[in-house]
Amino acid sequence: MFLWQDNVMVDIGVPPTYANVTVESIDAHGLNNNGVVVGSYTVKNNQRAFMWHDNQFTDLTTLLPADSEWE
Repeated sequence: MFLWQDNVMVDIGVPPTYANVTVESIDAHGLNNNGVVVGSYTVKNNQRAFMWHDNQFTDLTTLLPADSEWE
């Protein structure tokens, strides 16, 4: 996935946890004025939410409580 930032195309890559695993899909769902990208990606048929900012991926799914009904 790429982000057009400061007249340069930036490859935001894939979440580092899955650098050696096939990411089946990755989609951006939003971008704000601060360059924060939010979206989702799928690995092994599991969809996960992410945030990307300053060349750092954050897997938002890991922030859910263990007993949460959200997956």
